[in-house]
Amino acid sequence: MRPLVLLSVLMILSLSMKAWSLTTGSIKGKVLDENSEGLISATVMAVDINGKTTGQGGATDIDGNYEITAVMPGVYNLKCAFLGYETQLIKGVVVSADKPTFLNFSMKPQQNNALAQDVVVTMTKYKKPLIDKAEYKIDNDVSAREIRNSGGLNVVGVTQTDAGSGTITVNGSRPDEVQYIVNGHRVIGNPNISAQASAKHRVNTFVSGYDMADYDMAHAPDMETKPEPEIKPDVQKDPETDESYKEITDNQFLSTRAAALSTFSIDVDVASYGITRRKISEGMLPPKDAVRIEELVNYFPYQYADPTDSRPFAVHTELADCPWDATHRLLRIGIQGRHISDDRIPAANLVFLVDVSGSMWSEDKLPLVQKALGMLVDKMRPEDRIALVVYAGNAGLVLPSTSGAEKQTIKNAINSLLAGGSTAGGAGIELAYKVAKDNFIKDGNNRVLLCTDGDFNVGINGEGPLTSFIEEKRKTGVFLSVLGFGMGNYKDREMEALADKGNGNYAYIDNEKEAQKNLVTQFSGTLNTIAKDVKIQAVFNPGTVRTYRLIGYENRKLNNQDFSNDKIDAGEIGAGTAVTALYEVVLAQEAAEAAVPLEDSGTDAHVSLSASDLMALRIRYKAPNGDKSQLIEEHVSTTAAALSSTSDDFRFAAAVASFGMELRQSPYRGDFTFEKTKALAKGALGNDKENYRHDFITMVDQVHSIASKTAYK
Repeated sequence: MRPLVLLSVLMILSLSMKAWSLTTGSIKGKVLDENSEGLISATVMAVDINGKTTGQGGATDIDGNYEITAVMPGVYNLKCAFLGYETQLIKGVVVSADKPTFLNFSMKPQQNNALAQDVVVTMTKYKKPLIDKAEYKIDNDVSAREIRNSGGLNVVGVTQTDAGSGTITVNGSRPDEVQYIVNGHRVIGNPNISAQASAKHRVNTFVSGYDMADYDMAHAPDMETKPEPEIKPDVQKDPETDESYKEITDNQFLSTRAAALSTFSIDVDVASYGITRRKISEGMLPPKDAVRIEELVNYFPYQYADPTDSRPFAVHTELADCPWDATHRLLRIGIQGRHISDDRIPAANLVFLVDVSGSMWSEDKLPLVQKALGMLVDKMRPEDRIALVVYAGNAGLVLPSTSGAEKQTIKNAINSLLAGGSTAGGAGIELAYKVAKDNFIKDGNNRVLLCTDGDFNVGINGEGPLTSFIEEKRKTGVFLSVLGFGMGNYKDREMEALADKGNGNYAYIDNEKEAQKNLVTQFSGTLNTIAKDVKIQAVFNPGTVRTYRLIGYENRKLNNQDFSNDKIDAGEIGAGTAVTALYEVVLAQEAAEAAVPLEDSGTDAHVSLSASDLMALRIRYKAPNGDKSQLIEEHVSTTAAALSSTSDDFRFAAAVASFGMELRQSPYRGDFTFEKTKALAKGALGNDKENYRHDFITMVDQVHSIASKTAYK
């Protein structure tokens, strides 16, 4: 009988709850200010006709809405209070059973009330005034970056620190009575707010006593953290778009006294430029982390001279006044890979690995892949071989390794592909490497060419197991290059990591002209590596340079000890490829010689620099099939040219870098604007037979127009 008794009890409880809900009502509505906008955190309380508080009430949400539930039927007075506004009391509010009563409040500002007035406190980073107990609103200048960089800063800590008060109390309330709303949500406890600081950058504080209406809803200071100016991602798209970009924090100026060595891997990827152009052409500003300045700069060919010795590349430097800060110097480092005629390019063993999952159906994905690969097939020679592997749920070999002479056979296989199914990226890569290994050409160009939107969700995935697998496979002499297509669910972060670990390059193809550039015009550089694991180490002279900053390459920085460690992976240079790096330099007032210790070569190894040396430039590289690196070392003079007398390449690279800093809203962009960027670029078009530089100027005009219509200035 016990189950029956329990069931009866449950039924009685259920009926009782239902009966209770049928015998109560609710009151809901909105609290509006003098501009008919919702007031957040206004208090609405129900009181009986004798003025006694019923204990039922609540605060409005971020849009000014409130709701009081489970109100017994009857006649009530409704009281609404908000700091700086006259308390409103509406009498004779009738509440019926199981039926909501709707009631809005229009609040009026209090007149001649010192406590109601906004008190603006100007704060600086080093000197912050204290809060007076009568001051209820603070408009400060604390940036979101400061909150994020503080590490474990919590709600109370940020309020106390940036208000200059050790304890927050309002109208005599206890500290534990102060409640906080972060980005419109009430918080429990005292959580870390570093993550919230990168979102809406707002923290509101208010007191919640036993009866807030009776205490006239006293508010503690609002604290609004103003973020550094920031581009809104996808301003004309759904902000929930499933795209991923690796977070980038701009390199800072470093003191040569504390850090004379600067070490990084070269980067020949150019995908960021294509992604940026695609976003702008669709009428939106790119996400800040999609803008990698070094990839924007390296998108363009420059007129660097080929090496005159046996080395695979030549090194060039140029120093001049910095365009965005005339008191600084800008150093350009250019590396030019040796050009190789098509008939001298080693035979290629290529495996096209094509994503044909359901996400690849749109015109800018699989159909564009087919056109791009068709262009590459036209460049193939009889000694070259091509295989075609696809993946979508399962991986399959569509075309076994076939001679480049059979172009129509290869094209027919490519054009037969259809999109549909889930994405088994890991399984596809495993099969592609196996096919490449089975058809390996000694001293040839053995490479897997992955074409995808990066939406890996089945098989080996993530930056862990998948990149580890690719790192192992590159030891066999098979490299991996990545071509990205499409938008919406684009996975830039994953594809950049795959290409880096696979000793290959990464490009984004957004139209047929870009396919022509990467797979036809720059065919040799895209697919033919002439030097691998190329590292740069700048040894600045503390006697002539006070501070310096590497522009871009945030994802490519290395430990100084890694420079001579041949086990550490770095970037590759293709035939005819140019690589450019920029340093912004602040010179010392007086020049002096110096001996700079080399952290990677032992305790007594050092570089001697004269008073006329800006730096020593050290570069390490390996042959494509080699395991031991070779060293190049050159000294760079402090002699600088006027900006007007520099090469077209110098000024154009500087214009592209300034454009990237403006898009990223870098704190180091100085006084440059889009107009100044355009003017600098227009005066440095040089030999632009492919119109890449003219297209850049068009893009600057487009982004300037977009930016003028948004909050971004």
